[in-house]
Amino acid sequence: MNFLTVGVNMRDVACSIQRAGSSVSSVNYFNPVDLSRCTKKSIAFLGCDRISTDGLNDESGSWKQFLFEKTLAALAKDNFDFIVPRINSEHIDPLKEFTQVLGNSLKSLEPLRDKWQCIRAASKHGLLTPKTELLTASLQSVDLEFPLIFKPIRGSRGAGLRKVHSPGELEALLVEKAVDKDRILQEYIQGESYNINFLSDGARAEPIFVSRQLFSDPENLVYSGSVGPVKPEGIEEFVEECMAFLERFKIKGIIGVDFMVDSGGEAYFIEVNPRIQGSFEVIEDSLGINMFDYYYRAWHGEIPAIPSSRCLAGKNIVTAHMDCRAPDLEGWGYIRDIPQAGAFIATGEPVCTVVATGITEAEVEAQLRKLSNTILNQMKLL
Repeated sequence: MNFLTVGVNMRDVACSIQRAGSSVSSVNYFNPVDLSRCTKKSIAFLGCDRISTDGLNDESGSWKQFLFEKTLAALAKDNFDFIVPRINSEHIDPLKEFTQVLGNSLKSLEPLRDKWQCIRAASKHGLLTPKTELLTASLQSVDLEFPLIFKPIRGSRGAGLRKVHSPGELEALLVEKAVDKDRILQEYIQGESYNINFLSDGARAEPIFVSRQLFSDPENLVYSGSVGPVKPEGIEEFVEECMAFLERFKIKGIIGVDFMVDSGGEAYFIEVNPRIQGSFEVIEDSLGINMFDYYYRAWHGEIPAIPSSRCLAGKNIVTAHMDCRAPDLEGWGYIRDIPQAGAFIATGEPVCTVVATGITEAEVEAQLRKLSNTILNQMKLL
């Protein structure tokens, strides 16, 4: 079969498709060197000479338009059996006129993509949720204790997410953001952050993996990776409730549920991410399976048996501590999303991804820190 992947970074999915024995091309925002190894052709929004997330924060969405136009161009040149998207966008549904898309319709996803609707529905279902208020331009007061979480109703990758410590900080943020569309304010839950990967055939949602999320800047909730599988004590009932909640929406594929566990062991539902998760390759490394094969089979009505983990696995996105240029990282076995040697990387931007396996969470995290520091020490500072 012939697949076309579309998203911000489809390297992990494209390589999984290739390992499953199929042909794959890709349209991406990022442009890692190792993406070209597993694709017939790859097209990227970014060039090879620079790594920047600035375009992702462009409210005009020009990068999404770019992906859509390049996808149409690819469809005109090649016969693809399926498109595999990792973004939920108004640009995806129209592609179904040209070929099959392994992606749910925006209409079916709307109750989950809208974080206000989703948190209210989850609470009504019986899941424990943080106190949440809808923030509009007319809101006069906030009935939540500080610190609290400020987040857009729609969005991914933590874009627009802020931890707010005081009324003054919130007021300044509102001036900065000029609230012209609804956002939410949410109670801050002190504790550990987790993600559950569910595999769904549209009728049944099966939990396959729980990972603990890692943050390069925990204070500002900047996601950098995950470690798993983990099993926080006493979450069995919570997982069952999440499963029943997701099954109401009849969506297919991989679905992620983010949740927090506080110091008292209470699990709080945070949000649903109805798309392929960042822990995709962590699951492959831990369970020894081809995740795309499982994803594809779920889309066609079969949820395969999930094997026991053979080890713990983890990934960490390495970010630049200052402006620098990438060294030659080719041939380093534990590095993925490899930048072009000499590419400019600004402070705070992603350099690459490192992966590790081990017996315990502490061992995997220690390896990830060591590997990340090794990469940073190789960077050519400007």
